Amino acid sequence: MPQSACTPDELLSYIPYPVSTSSESLGWQHIRVEVWRKPPPEGEILCPGGTHHELIVPLCGGNTTVRNFADRTWSSNRDELLAEYDFIPAGCDNRWEWRGGSCEYASFDIDPGFIGEAFEVHNPLSLIPRLGWRGGQVRRIATFLVQELETGGVNGLLHAESLMIQLGAQLLRSGGVLKSRSSRIESDCRVARTIDYIRSNLHAPLILSELARIAGLSQWHFCVAFRLATNASPRQFVMGQRVQC
Repeated sequence: MPQSACTPDELLSYIPYPVSTSSESLGWQHIRVEVWRKPPPEGEILCPGGTHHELIVPLCGGNTTVRNFADRTWSSNRDELLAEYDFIPAGCDNRWEWRGGSCEYASFDIDPGFIGEAFEVHNPLSLIPRLGWRGGQVRRIATFLVQELETGGVNGLLHAESLMIQLGAQLLRSGGVLKSRSSRIESDCRVARTIDYIRSNLHAPLILSELARIAGLSQWHFCVAFRLATNASPRQFVMGQRVQC
């Protein structure tokens, strides 16, 4: 990655209209979510490469939207945009142009360090760009995160973190990067330690990274092992335990 790569804060100066909603106010870590709901009816954005990977999910679009990065160009009409997403790897310059109506969208700035740690990816910077990619699961999870952002994080931090893990997993899986790991017996033993911790701390804020640390697993592998052991996600299990108290 070039040394001049811009941080997410620095990249905001290249976008000529204000963010409508940002996860900065909610204290989310690892993935920064921002939504633009009021851009001009036509426009253009030129951004240098960033320190973070970026997922762009259009929420509605003008008659034509053109994207250009990594020596690739992709053009979509309004209907096509609502089935697509774009993935811009860290360090990759990008250019956007839309015509015939405003282009509302959400951006997800993803820390490469989070990809490396949470999914045990050894080279989290070497991900490939994707333009006009169609993946229903990616868009579905991204939409849930946007809803969670725009309702003020009403479902809590553990829910948002779980969605971030699912989103990262879908992006890595689509690129053939994500690998499975660990035996069922080993995982069951590790999850059992975490369940004891959850039951002893039900009235405290529970954070996915801390639960995974107690289990001795990456966040992604912890989520997989936990569902195998309990038939529930960590958030579903915590909510069920709190209802019983």
